[in-house]
Amino acid sequence: MSFRNHKGIGVAALVAVLLFVLGILIGFFSTTTYGPDSGSCPGAGLQQLTREADPGTTDTLLTFIDAQHMAKVYRELTSKPRLAGTDSQRESADYVHNLFQEYGLTSQIDTYDVFLSYPIKGHNNFAAVISESGTIEYRTLSLEELTRDDTRHPDEIQAFNAFSPSGDITAELVYANYGRAEDFDKLWELGVNCSGKIVIVREMEAEEVLPEWRGNLNITYRVGPTLRNNRKIRLVVENENRTVPIHNVIGKITGAIEPDRYVIFGNHRDAWVYGGTDPASGGTVLMEIARIFGKLLETGWRPRRTILFCSWDAEEYGLVGSYEWVEENLKWLTSNAVAYLNIDSAVSGNKSLLLQTVPLLQQVFFDATKQVPDPHVSGQSAYDVWRGQLDKPRTERVGSGSDHTPFVANAGVPSFYATFASADDWNSSITPLYHTRYETTNTLLTIDPGYKISGAMAGILAETGRRLTDSLVLPLGVRDYAEDLRASVDSLNFSVSGIVEEKYIKGVLKGTEALFEAVDKFEKEKENLDLQNPLAIRNLNDKMMALEGAFLDVNGIPYRQHYKHLLHTPSATNHYGGQGFPGAEDLLFRWKHNSTRSAVRELEGHLSVIAHALFSAAKVLVC
Repeated sequence: MSFRNHKGIGVAALVAVLLFVLGILIGFFSTTTYGPDSGSCPGAGLQQLTREADPGTTDTLLTFIDAQHMAKVYRELTSKPRLAGTDSQRESADYVHNLFQEYGLTSQIDTYDVFLSYPIKGHNNFAAVISESGTIEYRTLSLEELTRDDTRHPDEIQAFNAFSPSGDITAELVYANYGRAEDFDKLWELGVNCSGKIVIVREMEAEEVLPEWRGNLNITYRVGPTLRNNRKIRLVVENENRTVPIHNVIGKITGAIEPDRYVIFGNHRDAWVYGGTDPASGGTVLMEIARIFGKLLETGWRPRRTILFCSWDAEEYGLVGSYEWVEENLKWLTSNAVAYLNIDSAVSGNKSLLLQTVPLLQQVFFDATKQVPDPHVSGQSAYDVWRGQLDKPRTERVGSGSDHTPFVANAGVPSFYATFASADDWNSSITPLYHTRYETTNTLLTIDPGYKISGAMAGILAETGRRLTDSLVLPLGVRDYAEDLRASVDSLNFSVSGIVEEKYIKGVLKGTEALFEAVDKFEKEKENLDLQNPLAIRNLNDKMMALEGAFLDVNGIPYRQHYKHLLHTPSATNHYGGQGFPGAEDLLFRWKHNSTRSAVRELEGHLSVIAHALFSAAKVLVC
């Protein structure tokens, strides 16, 4: 073959490569699909690919917050019981679906047939105190009492614990504090055998308990199992399980430049009864955020990335609706979702912000709170009041108990859950009326009568989402992630020292060193990033998005294989809390109760998995 032919082939190859890259850019940024829906957007011209966000959008966004509209939505959401699988819950799905469309979003309802639990009609669930002679001295009401000037909606059902098997038992009572593994260990140390007993957690009477086990009721807390005068407890449960339809509602605003990248808001719509704070305070905020973004669309604004607004069903039964959706859309979520912002009981108090988060999302939330006026203190931002005298606000590790769980623990999507909590009458993240029929429309009106706190929360979350969807370079805290992980590694190594062979600890430490070296290189790459090069920007953003997923293990957490995240899986001993390395903590707990060589080998094996994930995360950042 002649030189001329070689040259011709080289030119042809170069042209082919250029056309291929151009085709990727046009195709990649012009149309997209996502699991539950198909959508398209106008082709984003190459000159738009490096467009920075308009900083003035924040002020515009905040001016759209409307207390009257929030009040209207809240009254509708709490107008009747919203138990999953019921007609009223289907009605609420239609209501949310129609509102999304009214706001200018595309919307669809995804229906799933699932297995749920209900009390059997015509039978009463109750607990009773039984005297030594067998007579009933006290019996709980199946339906909670009405308050003055109150009426009972026909959709209200009796109090029950979902999925409890039916039965009628009479036994002694044991008080087990919060019912955690360490609480049962303490009972064992005290010589209290729980076998064949009814166990109650927080709160009742029966030997006086440890000081740290005492609650806030004006009673003497006792462990049991012997009650005064040899009383016993009778527990009657009449439940049935059946397959029913549930309905997730998904609203969507398609991104103008990167429609295949997703920022996701979510709130569950179902409640045990009226759901005055849980979940309707969050539902009101979710709908206000959707409305705000709809108003922005009317100004000509378009998000860089796609935004989803998800109204979940059957959360109270075990995150059923969100799990169904995540499992159905798992593949693209793992690779294409930027973040999931959970909105559950958004306003459970009026004193302080609480944030449970993965480290990647901490700073972007902080930055959003700096832009939103505090609802109480004039002239100060929500951030300044929240942090008080600290350098920065305190945050908590993300645990479980709400719909962020499948996103982070199964799909590896960075997630957080924020709420306003506590009040003069309670210092807690939940209200005293939590999950009762008394958690009605009046609940939020008592906590937040002018919807100022609800408005602040809507502003904070909307601005957080806007930064994640609009920023040219994703505002994800890679260094924050590494620093948080280092603290978890230090704690882990302290815990396993003297139990496992030293080489396993060294493996984790070497993995940590590799990750920090990678973070340093990544930060230099970010600092020197060519902001006119769309491929370089896309590559950098993809690295940040992939970091969380590097800690997913296909085999799952030991003995809890349905959870896949090595860091952000809920604790086995405290489901609502998080731990640094929950799988290792689980195995350490097992080892303490069964100090065998087999238990040590399991722990060593899991440390190897952690070390591998650390090295994988390092490669993700420098590949």
